[in-house]
Amino acid sequence: MVSPGFIDMHQHNTAFPFGQKLALRDGVTTSMELEVGVYPVDEWYNSLEGQTRTNYGASVGSVSIRERILNPDFKELFHDDILLSAVVDPWGSRTSMQ
Repeated sequence: MVSPGFIDMHQHNTAFPFGQKLALRDGVTTSMELEVGVYPVDEWYNSLEGQTRTNYGASVGSVSIRERILNPDFKELFHDDILLSAVVDPWGSRTSMQ
């Protein structure tokens, strides 16, 4: 069976090569981070340019904006993606969601 690539609009693994590999195995050729989003989005796009096996996209995330403005101790760890920072190293990223 041959079909066009699928678009996954709820993908949190876009910035990770392993996540891209898993998506491709499922037939997903475009991964979108639209639920939580990222901020600043231009830096996220720049960090992925030429580094991915898939197409990608993201929305701007209000959670990330709020964390940057209201939490001066926040330390970004993964390409402007607060969800990845909070999950992978909650203490190191110093998110308010610890």
